[in-house]
Amino acid sequence: MCSAITHHGKLCSLAHTRTLAPTECWSLCGTLCVGRALLLCQAKKGKMADEAKVKAILEKCVSLDADVVDFFVSAVVAEKDTITNGPTLYDVLGELLVGYQVVPDEDGAHEMCATLVTKFREAGLIRSINDSDTTTVRLLSAPIVINGRETGIVDENPFVYEPTAAALGQAMMQNTAEGLPEETVINMTKARLRKEEKARRELEAQRTFAEDESLRRSREAVEIFLSSLQLSTGVKSVNIAEFSLSKPEKTSLLIEQASLRLVSGRRYGLVGRNGVGKTTLLRNIAWYQIEGFPSYLRVLHVEQEARGSDMTAVEYVLQSDVEHEMLKAEEKRLRAIVEAGGGDPAVVEEAQKKLSAVYTRLTERDSWSAEGRATTILNGLQVSKEMQQAPTKALSGGWRMRVALACALFVEPDILLLDEPTNHLDFPAVMWLQEYLKSYSKTVLVVSHDRVFLNEVVTDIIEIKNKKLTYYKGDFNNFLAVQQEQKLAQKRAFESQQKQRAHMQEFVDRFYNEKRSSAQASRVKMAMSRQKALEKMELVEDPDLEENADALSLRFPEPEPLKKNVMVQLDQVAFGYGSNLLFENVSGQIEVGSRIGLIGPNGCGKSTLIHVMLRDLDCAKGVTTLNGNVRYVVFAQHHVDQLDLLCTPLEAMRLKYTDMSEQECRNYLGRFGIRDDLATTQIGHLSGGQKSRVVFALMTRRAPHLIVLDEPTNHLDMETIEVLVDALKEFQGAVLIVSHDQYFLKKAVTMFWCMRDKTMTICRDFEEAKRVSFSKA
Repeated sequence: MCSAITHHGKLCSLAHTRTLAPTECWSLCGTLCVGRALLLCQAKKGKMADEAKVKAILEKCVSLDADVVDFFVSAVVAEKDTITNGPTLYDVLGELLVGYQVVPDEDGAHEMCATLVTKFREAGLIRSINDSDTTTVRLLSAPIVINGRETGIVDENPFVYEPTAAALGQAMMQNTAEGLPEETVINMTKARLRKEEKARRELEAQRTFAEDESLRRSREAVEIFLSSLQLSTGVKSVNIAEFSLSKPEKTSLLIEQASLRLVSGRRYGLVGRNGVGKTTLLRNIAWYQIEGFPSYLRVLHVEQEARGSDMTAVEYVLQSDVEHEMLKAEEKRLRAIVEAGGGDPAVVEEAQKKLSAVYTRLTERDSWSAEGRATTILNGLQVSKEMQQAPTKALSGGWRMRVALACALFVEPDILLLDEPTNHLDFPAVMWLQEYLKSYSKTVLVVSHDRVFLNEVVTDIIEIKNKKLTYYKGDFNNFLAVQQEQKLAQKRAFESQQKQRAHMQEFVDRFYNEKRSSAQASRVKMAMSRQKALEKMELVEDPDLEENADALSLRFPEPEPLKKNVMVQLDQVAFGYGSNLLFENVSGQIEVGSRIGLIGPNGCGKSTLIHVMLRDLDCAKGVTTLNGNVRYVVFAQHHVDQLDLLCTPLEAMRLKYTDMSEQECRNYLGRFGIRDDLATTQIGHLSGGQKSRVVFALMTRRAPHLIVLDEPTNHLDMETIEVLVDALKEFQGAVLIVSHDQYFLKKAVTMFWCMRDKTMTICRDFEEAKRVSFSKA
């Protein structure tokens, strides 16, 4: 029972009807007076009632998925006070109605908005434009800083809530002292929040339309390819002497006057720092947006998971081959004409000729074995027979990504573009993909952070750096060796030039300013000549200075000493429901200094074991002991996905760590490569790797004893991975890692927990760990 019940009975009665949680009551009552708290409670309760009314009306008027309806509801409720007629509602919903194809065009959207406004007014949700409004607008003398949306005022987590409530209470006291009514303060705060929510929705709409734009561009690319087939010259290579590429938001160039060379049959690895334009380059190639790119070449880009539908995985893969589907449809149409007979004999004869040509093309494409090939590819990617026959909408994002990859491999395009293809694959699937791509006879261009994968697959490396594309023969290790040789050569050239310049400068300093007697005239002339030579000399950059200027750094703060060395102890632990156990008889411990890699097939229970270990889940059998003094942090991909896309990295840092000044936040973010303009760029516009760096920065200000990393290298560039390895080696606490990145595991881990067949085995050697976890024997 909330401690405020004796003083604030009415407030607590609201809590007991679940308008607010008890912790929310305690935080509100402890920070604000009861009158102010009641206003907040009533505001939230009123908003919930409005949302229910709007949702009921929308569900009767439009036919959309529940999550889309909820999105519409939030948009209407956030702008409710500004909606008075059809045009004002159109400003809120117009583009959404057309974008989600609720109506065919803008006229339909205006008509729909007029209908909805009438229904909203009948339900008492909006006011008429003629209604009186006596609100006096005044400036607040104290800013109200609220972290997050309106619901952030009342949060079930008191740790998150209390600073927000305190800030609101302080602003209220300052403004009320000047005679500004409390209700007006709250209304003005809500107005500010509505504005922030509108900006947030605009960003979300941009993302939604960007996804739709990507789908539209992909469809247009197929049409471009099909319409260009007759233009084919038979040349499968690409050689574009010069092209430039701008950022998606068109603010600046990512690539400037670079050349694009792709030789048929070669497999290229595209590398470069996060944010240099790797994904943007792949998209522009796939969409035939680079001037001079041969549009008769079939290009396929795998960048996102397959969209869920009622089609099975096999059906989804088969329909991805557009030409195959067109040929099958044409075969069906022509066969109907031939089998019907009768009519004009010339028409039947022409249909027979076309049908023969269709059969020839189907044979050339080996289309008769299409389903068998699709099944083989899905099997190789570890998609079980049950999942192959299940609707794709029933599969998780990771498995739908495998289906999308299977589509690309099935189509066998002239140029296959892969963006981080190993992110959702376990070791067996990665190894199968490696072997498949090594035998692929056409061109491959792949972006990957997995250097073992690159070393196995690619024949060439393309590096994006300083807005240029540089080409290297060989695998990734050879690329590193060549770069090291180039650096050493540049270092020798720099040192040689420095010696030469020092010798010339010494001569100039000695004779240039001396009195010009006839005996010294020739030396003075020589000194003047050397001075001019020094000024015109093209300087060789010191590679060490250049490297240090761009270097990333990452260092986890040292945790406080623990009285007990053991952080986590597992004794014969089992987890499951009833007799259906996910794992059993699991024993192990994490100590100070432990570096543990948790590996095993997908679905074996790795993530579940972590939840059991951290006491988020109760074990069915055995004992789990978590040292009560241990602080831990968990990095997972969903933490990246949950970043506030409207915030900048600098704002996110300042909101999380209020004790840091702006300059301290900038300096700290700079250690993770988030410098200059990146620090003030909306997180929604950052690359996947840059978002991961932001999360690392937000994590590392704590002083955890235990760091749990779930697939931390996804979307990171090679340099950041190296820096992360070094930071983990220096960290004084313990580390538990779940990863499929073999290089990263070999470098960062000293012990492996191998899960398979509901049990766990401890190994010290990585190759042994792979054999124990994944071998078929």
